[in-house]
Amino acid sequence: MSRMRRTVLLTIALAASTAIALTSCASGGGGGSSDSASPHPGTVVWARPAAIDGWEGDKCISSSGPTNAVVFDSLLRIQTPDGSGLVPGLASEWSYDESTYTYDLTIRDDAAFSNGDPVTADDVIFSFDEWKAGPISGILYASVASVTAVSDKEVQVVMAQPDTFLPNLLAWCNSNVYPADFAGMSRDDYFANPIGAGPYVVSDWSDPGGTTESISLVPNEHFWGWEGETPAVTELTIETIVDPSQRALQFQSGDIDILEQVDQATVAQIGEDHAVPTLPSINIGIVANTLAGPASDPVVREAISKAIDRDSIAGALGGGTEAATGILPINVPGTAEPTEPYTFDLDAAKDLMASSGSPDGLSMRYMYDPSNADSDTTAQILVTQLAEIGIDLELEPTDTATMNGRLADGDFDLARSGAGAISPTIFDPIGLILATSYVYSGVDATVMTDNFVTGTSTTDDAVVEQAVVAIQDDALKQNGYIGVIDLATNWAAQSYITGFVPIQYMVYYTDKLGFAE
Repeated sequence: MSRMRRTVLLTIALAASTAIALTSCASGGGGGSSDSASPHPGTVVWARPAAIDGWEGDKCISSSGPTNAVVFDSLLRIQTPDGSGLVPGLASEWSYDESTYTYDLTIRDDAAFSNGDPVTADDVIFSFDEWKAGPISGILYASVASVTAVSDKEVQVVMAQPDTFLPNLLAWCNSNVYPADFAGMSRDDYFANPIGAGPYVVSDWSDPGGTTESISLVPNEHFWGWEGETPAVTELTIETIVDPSQRALQFQSGDIDILEQVDQATVAQIGEDHAVPTLPSINIGIVANTLAGPASDPVVREAISKAIDRDSIAGALGGGTEAATGILPINVPGTAEPTEPYTFDLDAAKDLMASSGSPDGLSMRYMYDPSNADSDTTAQILVTQLAEIGIDLELEPTDTATMNGRLADGDFDLARSGAGAISPTIFDPIGLILATSYVYSGVDATVMTDNFVTGTSTTDDAVVEQAVVAIQDDALKQNGYIGVIDLATNWAAQSYITGFVPIQYMVYYTDKLGFAE
């Protein structure tokens, strides 16, 4: 990998790496069937384990994903409840001309920002300029050659090459639509007091980015989705509560209505009837330092992969967790298994260790963020499994900020890593792996990069499948990133909450929230 490419991808990785620490309900509502009524009608309190990354779309990688969609709207949305495709957002319709690589988008007539100004082509052009200039996510828009206004409500986007990726990108939280020139505000003032075209408006924001962050929101009266009706939820509060036990206790007491990132321990505490699972769409694995230390031996890395009993780990975690067959998540359009999926073969793993540069065994460090119980459980199981092949795994529970720095500096042997899809295309998590795990591991990214370009430049499903399989096969050959499990982003909701429909792409749309009669 060239120094320039590594620098660009590492810039993305530093912000994106919180995604690696992350681990539907029917459209009628929450997780239970009780007839109880809300103890605070009109108000919904949503608790999450970490503060948001701010409101700037360029920095929206994981923590801000579910929250940004509350204040901002995107040109396109992900279809609910199955997450199988895209539907109109601020754009009422869109089309693509394969002969000219051109997208045409029409902005809906009733789209408006929270200050009452209509969403126009000038706002979309300004937003594209902001997205492309982003120091973190700007590279995602590198294929956008030009954006011009056809009329006040029509925008034409010309791509530099054949493209199938942009529509999915336009549904991401990176693609928040901003008012032109930030509605006359400075950048800092705007993102401290954002004006968006989403369903809610920030009315108060305390301890921004802190461990007790609290965001109070009220309805955006100009939001197109209300269709002239008064929303059922007139006050939405998003609370950061780091301790999972405290989140569960407050949910049980009725102080919290929706819980984000619910593990099996929490489900056991609050009851299965409140759980709102989604399909597994996050691949969690191990990034190995191939440039220095014991993991630089490719034979050792192969032995580690074969020594991992993925079914055992998935069974211990429960909650819809599945054993990984490759490095890419399942339940994402376009995904495909490697030619020879992962297998558990302890005898082969022992033979590999015997032929490695450390036939008498070795010690390795494993770094992970223990804030999620699933992460800690996985680490403990890995200690036992790798001991079977003579690897003494030293656990290094580490906070996310420190972990990011050490990964960037190459100060690790093995570390928990992964990637989840936030839109219905497999090239979404491929891009994240390319920008995070592959940068940290130091493996050759040529095959993944070339096939990413191939796969996002075609509409031929056979070509896409061939590109994805090539990426998987190369990853399983190098073992710089070793897939372990496919994990779901699970939630919980009180039984009186209706319209809560999270999808597997780590998001839900709050404009349909309500209360049971």
